[in-house]
Amino acid sequence: MKLISLFFLTSSALLCQTIEAIPWGAGPVFPSEASQKSAPRQTSFRADDFVFPHLATGGGWETVIVTVNLSRVTLNYNTYYFDQAGNPMPVTIKASNGLLITTSATTSTLPPTASLSVPLLDDGSATKVGWAAITYDATLGRVGGYATFRQRVEGRPDFEALVPLSSFSDYRFLLPVDERDGFQTAIAICNPGTTLISTVTLQMFDPNGHVTATNQTITLQPLQQQAFLISEKFPSMVGKRGTLYVSGDSSALSALGLSFNTLGGSAFSSIPIMNTPAMFPQ
Repeated sequence: MKLISLFFLTSSALLCQTIEAIPWGAGPVFPSEASQKSAPRQTSFRADDFVFPHLATGGGWETVIVTVNLSRVTLNYNTYYFDQAGNPMPVTIKASNGLLITTSATTSTLPPTASLSVPLLDDGSATKVGWAAITYDATLGRVGGYATFRQRVEGRPDFEALVPLSSFSDYRFLLPVDERDGFQTAIAICNPGTTLISTVTLQMFDPNGHVTATNQTITLQPLQQQAFLISEKFPSMVGKRGTLYVSGDSSALSALGLSFNTLGGSAFSSIPIMNTPAMFPQ
């Protein structure tokens, strides 16, 4: 396996961040459990693991994942990439030294307060859409971060949007919707549960909090993701604004909203989902 090492010098020591491709079946690598590097991956994620619910690479798109060690100890974490069907999604990772790795799972090491920026390269292939999960031992410390996905089209500036970290258990939340003046709202929803099917109910409210449309439902198999325009599910919302209420019947769900300006060259921005845990994490 190839190893990427990024180095920086502090006043006390030379520290090293690393990212390494691992087999898809490899489990989380913790300092006290190094043998898990070749052990079967766990059948479910832990409560402190987190999700990037939408990623895109290829066809003019690339995603950059940034992680930060918020702790005073070195932390190890694994990243798993999934396509929309929940299968392993190979991505090409570009290091600052130009070394390329194509893999669907990596393990990384971050010294205290260190950060790591990992571009998922547009390799010239067709666009691939999916999501990613990061798993680690939160009893040792905490990892933070975010992702950005970027679209490059010749003859115009690059467009990009932020993908915040999401909980594995955002199974009830609100999403502001604005379909006026050429804007369109979209949502990406994934089921990060490894065993449970999630039936997700979508309910639309007007600005006064009144139900405005018949409820819609979607079914997400384990590890599956769907992305769609709100107008596809609620055509009556075109030219209006309101609030989408999303409720899953299992404890595993993650999501991200997107707003597209169709009159402004399809510029886009992300919309965070809104519930108490997501907006005010403890």
